[in-house]
Amino acid sequence: MNTNRCFSLALVLALLTGSLAYAKNDKLAVPQPYATTTMTDQVLLKWNASEGAVSYKIRRGTTATFSQSKSIGTSTKISYSDTTAVAGTTYYYWVLPVNQNGVAYYNSGKYAVGKRATETVKLEVPTPYATTDRTDSVGLSWKSISGAKSYRIYRGTTTTLSAASVLTTTSSTSYSDITAVAETTYYYWVCPIDVDGRQWTDAPKYAAGRRLQATVSAALTPPQPTATTSYTSYILVVWSKVPNAVQYRVRRGTSSNYSKSTQIAVVDDRTCYYDTTATPGVTYYYWINPVNAAGQGWYNSSRYSTGKRASSSAGKLTPPQPTATTVSTNYIYVSWPEVSGAVSYRIRRGTSKDYAKSTQIAQVVAPGTSYHDYTATPGVTYYYWVNPENANGDAWYNKGKYAKGLRVKK
Repeated sequence: MNTNRCFSLALVLALLTGSLAYAKNDKLAVPQPYATTTMTDQVLLKWNASEGAVSYKIRRGTTATFSQSKSIGTSTKISYSDTTAVAGTTYYYWVLPVNQNGVAYYNSGKYAVGKRATETVKLEVPTPYATTDRTDSVGLSWKSISGAKSYRIYRGTTTTLSAASVLTTTSSTSYSDITAVAETTYYYWVCPIDVDGRQWTDAPKYAAGRRLQATVSAALTPPQPTATTSYTSYILVVWSKVPNAVQYRVRRGTSSNYSKSTQIAVVDDRTCYYDTTATPGVTYYYWINPVNAAGQGWYNSSRYSTGKRASSSAGKLTPPQPTATTVSTNYIYVSWPEVSGAVSYRIRRGTSKDYAKSTQIAQVVAPGTSYHDYTATPGVTYYYWVNPENANGDAWYNKGKYAKGLRVKK
C-alpha cells in the first residue's frame, strides 16, 4: 500500500469535511501557557511561539482533565483574551499548535490555571479615635468598614504616613497601644484590608494619641484576679475591689506575655466578668487594670490568672418555682427553694408570660435563694423566672415556672 497516498487522501478528506485532527506527538512543540488571575475584564493567556505553527487552538475546562475541556477559540498570535470567562471561576487552559496541514498537537500536562478577578471594590478608610488620658496605654477605636477582613495599624511620631511603621494587624475595631512611651505624642492610621489582601490607605485620616505619665498620688494597685476552669458556658474572672477605681479593664491573652494580650471588656459596677467568648479547652491569661475617675489606668504584667472553659457538662438541674411580692413600694421581692447542685441562679424578668421576650437582670450566688428587684417600675406587672446554674456554668429553665410581681406605687 502507498502510505503517502493514504495520508494525502486523509488530509483531503479532513479539509473537505472541515474536521481537525489532534495529534499527540513531537512534530510541533506544545508550548506551556501562562494565564492571569488579577484582570477583571478577561483572562489573558500567553505562550512562547512554536516553530512551524501557523495558528493555535485554545481549549478550556474547569478541571485539569484535557478530555473534559472544550475549544473556545483560535489565535494566530502568541496570546489570547478569554472574555467569556465567568468572574471568580478557576479555569484550565491548553494551547494546541496547528501546522500548515491543519493538524493540532497537544500535551495534556501542559496547561495553565487562570481566573477572571471580581471587580475591585474600594474600601472606605476610617478616621480613628485615639485617647490622651490613659496611663497604661493609648486606646484606639474606629468604625467597622464593610468588606474589611482586618485592619493594619500604623504608628508614627509625625503626620507623615510614609514615615510610620506597622504596629499590628487586627480584626477588631479597637486596639490598646501599651507600647506607647508616656508623654510622647503618636499619630495613628487604620488601614482596612479586603479579602484579597489589598490594603487601603488615606494619609490625612489619622488620630493623635498620647499616653499619660502615671502620678504617684493617683496610682491604683492592680488586683490579683482568679479565673475558673470548670464552667462550660464561660470563664468567670473575679477580683477584689480596688479603692478609688471607677472601672476595670479586662485584658486576655493566650500566654503570660502582657504585651500580646488584648482588652476584651470594661467593667463599671462589679468585680467579676463572664467571658462567654472563650473557646472551650483553650487556656487563657487574664489581667485586670483598674481605672480612676480621670480615666487613668494601671497594670501589672505579673498579676494575671489562668482560666479555661470546660468542654463537658454536669447533670441537669430542675428549675424552681419562684414567688414574687406585690405589696412593697421600694422593690419586688423574688424568692425560690434551693436547688441541689446549683452554684448560682440566673434571674430573668419580662412584662409578659413569654419567656423568649424576658431578659436576665441578675445572678444570685448560692446558697442565696432570694433577690430584691429595685429596678422595677412602680405600677408595672413583671414576670420572673429563676434558672439554676451548675458548677460547669450550664443553666436550665422552665418557661412555665414563673412568678408574677408588682411594685406598688407610692
